[in-house]
Amino acid sequence: MNTRPRAILASIAALVLAATAACTSAPPDASPAPSPGDTGAAVLSGSLRIATTNDNADGLNAVLAIYKEEYPEVDVKAELMTTPDLQSTLRTQLSSGTGPDVFFTWPGNGNPMSVQNVAPLGFLADLSGQSWVDKQSDSVKMVTQVDGKQWIAPASFAGVGAIYNTTATEAAGLTPPTTWSGVLQFCKDATAKGKVAYAAGFQDDWVAQMPAFALTPELVYVDDPEFNTRLYAGSQTFADSAWRDTYAKYTEMSDAGCFQPDPNGTSFAGAVTMLARGDALAFMQVTAVMAGVIAEAPAGTELKLLPMPASEDPTKAALAGAVGVAFGVNAKAENPAAAQAFIDILMSDEGQIAYNEAGGSLPPVTVSGFTPPEAVAELTKYQQAGRTSAFPDQLWPNPKVQSAMMIGVQDVFAGTKTWDDVLNAMDAAFAEGSGS
Repeated sequence: MNTRPRAILASIAALVLAATAACTSAPPDASPAPSPGDTGAAVLSGSLRIATTNDNADGLNAVLAIYKEEYPEVDVKAELMTTPDLQSTLRTQLSSGTGPDVFFTWPGNGNPMSVQNVAPLGFLADLSGQSWVDKQSDSVKMVTQVDGKQWIAPASFAGVGAIYNTTATEAAGLTPPTTWSGVLQFCKDATAKGKVAYAAGFQDDWVAQMPAFALTPELVYVDDPEFNTRLYAGSQTFADSAWRDTYAKYTEMSDAGCFQPDPNGTSFAGAVTMLARGDALAFMQVTAVMAGVIAEAPAGTELKLLPMPASEDPTKAALAGAVGVAFGVNAKAENPAAAQAFIDILMSDEGQIAYNEAGGSLPPVTVSGFTPPEAVAELTKYQQAGRTSAFPDQLWPNPKVQSAMMIGVQDVFAGTKTWDDVLNAMDAAFAEGSGS
């Protein structure tokens, strides 16, 4: 029996940043992760395969630099994939026993590789009992644990909002807007300067959800913490909520020339390049992409994450903020000792600082000696002010809701669906309840 919906109701009522608990089967006993401290007593060798999304390469490489210095005999092979490829390929590999030793796993729920969907299948080694587990806040534990067991190691606390190329914005003589009418004027002013205000790389379906993730903290979640509780109770729908206003703003932005022509014809990588070169002044995205933008940008380019205004009241501004990147150990890892050693380093103060300084994000656990990068300073400010909400999909009961949203946005911009179609599809997927 799966008790996930009931658990979600209880946890959301208790915490704004809550996620669900789910019934799980224990990982196979044949290949448990070594106990903390076991790896330090032996010289590690062999190969270590790690798979993650390509936009997390900088943070991973920073941690691997520490790892390779400590364990030079281990041959580390990093496998970088696009988000869709990782979600589909890893499930197949793990099912066939050919998966990597360590792999990116989304916190919470909402997509096929999130912990709520992967842990019940026995793909993850149990990481409970390690010293860093108690350094997590309750809200972080809610999206990294299932049934009280720790299945994934959180690497970063990320934000979603509007990432501005402040260097290019200032050069154009413009200022990031603080109201919705200001957004529309910013778009017109950017066009007059020969710039795109907000890059939109909807060719990759996961990018199509990001404007909604940037707008819904203010429109839906921060000031209505019971919204998800009502969804699970059946007394609330997406169609009869401010999600409708959120999608209407996509259309308003498109009509105001905020995006480049044919967003469905631009990939994520293409949008990153637009922002890096200053052809676009902003990109509604997760903070993890900042490192990739800087890597492409001219030297001295500065970025800044800011809230995406959704009303005429600047005091209502909010950001999405939650555990962004997490790694799990394959329950059938070929080199479990080397895999556990990677987790040990990742979750150390040194590893957390290295990962988040390189990735332009914040540690999700208590860390000594970390100074937030200026680019994400606003995330810390809004987090402390209680003006952040979790990424919406982390609290949904199944991956189909997210899929309905992402594909639906593409279909609307292709002219084949309406926003009513998208909202109704999200409601229908939500009503299916838990499942992978």
